[in-house]
Amino acid sequence: MRAHERADLEALAGVIHGSETTTLNAASPAARALYLLSIAVHEAAHAVIGRALGVSCGRATVIRNVREDHEGFAHIDDPYYTWEDWEQRGRWRDFDTVLLGHIIATMAGREAECELLERDVAEIGDAYDLREIEIMVGHGSRPIDLARARKAARRLVIYHQEKIWAVANALAEHRSLSKRAIDRLCAVEYKRAATCTVSSP
Repeated sequence: MRAHERADLEALAGVIHGSETTTLNAASPAARALYLLSIAVHEAAHAVIGRALGVSCGRATVIRNVREDHEGFAHIDDPYYTWEDWEQRGRWRDFDTVLLGHIIATMAGREAECELLERDVAEIGDAYDLREIEIMVGHGSRPIDLARARKAARRLVIYHQEKIWAVANALAEHRSLSKRAIDRLCAVEYKRAATCTVSSP
């Protein structure tokens, strides 16, 4: 990311998170597009890596929700739903393995911004993701090495970056994508996904 692009993105992000959202409309088209792309990459990474790990995922959007206080989201089902889905498909794993998959998918948003947009960790607003990770860690029966999980998320982002870019570009263009649209972009084959495993990173 070029220095002037980074400065525009940081300034715009600071304004938006400062609740002066009307300034977004007054920003230059290039700055708005860049900010939208950062959100799209973040949400696309959740969607793509979740699917890569066999986590039950749904739609995604980059439309801001003021009431929920988020710039966009990629729907990832509750870990218990994924666990039940895996059992129905004969994918026998313990619940801690399910949690690990969810945690890595949740970490993928920040890692994609760092890796694909070359953003610094301090620039990225992922407080919601961190809260979700903390909750999931609390439901595990054994400790989860978050540092290793973070490295696994980064490796997966690098490996699946073409799919992440495909979903991110589609999100930036259409603002919202259905579960089916994302599945198609990721070329998900559920029979193959059912044989995937989530191992400790």
